[in-house]
Amino acid sequence: MGLAPLDLVVTAYPNTNRTAIQLRDDAYCSCNLFAFLTPRSRIAAEFWRKVESQRKKTLGVVAGFGWFNLLLYWTKQPSLEEGLERISQRLGRRAGAVLLPFPKAAVDVDALSDWKLAESIVEDRIS
Repeated sequence: MGLAPLDLVVTAYPNTNRTAIQLRDDAYCSCNLFAFLTPRSRIAAEFWRKVESQRKKTLGVVAGFGWFNLLLYWTKQPSLEEGLERISQRLGRRAGAVLLPFPKAAVDVDALSDWKLAESIVEDRIS
């Protein structure tokens, strides 16, 4: 999965609110970029879809990640590598992250304010 450090994103776009994965070593923004390198890795996409569909239902998320893993996350105990190792164990597949130096990669468009930010990024690039 692609991740961008939160501080990089906030520095580039200080007037935007980004959801961040807060871990012991740093905070990261998801870039909604995923690579499934083997046919068996599709289980990760299925897992993520299932958990994401339950994101507003605590018990659904717990069912996906497990109580202990969520407790560790809520207390910001794991580092990125430790968190990836726990996810890998849960999936039975190797999960990894690529840290991207591109704050634009963390901008998604799921609100009007995000749309306006994306438009301004494109306009700046064109002019």
